Amino acid sequence: MYTDLFTPKFASLIRFLLDTIVFITADVAALIVQSAGGAMASIADTPEGSEQGAKIMVGGILVQMGKPLITSFTNIHAMLTSSVLSGYYDLLYCCH
Repeated sequence: MYTDLFTPKFASLIRFLLDTIVFITADVAALIVQSAGGAMASIADTPEGSEQGAKIMVGGILVQMGKPLITSFTNIHAMLTSSVLSGYYDLLYCCH
């Protein structure tokens, strides 16, 4: 049964190569945003400037956390809609 996950019946919403490119790009962008926010917070002359830098850092962290969540949802969707796990998919929707 587990070998069926690697057959064409198990198709994700996002192709593997595209998902990899988007994941790495989002991760690098998040790191750049976090470092920019940290630099702004460290060189700020006022508490407001420091707070703005901290908010930018949190934005980068949210981007870094959001991409794995999206990838997880697309993979779960692919598993549930594939013919491999179609019985479980029907079970989930009959109880919904």
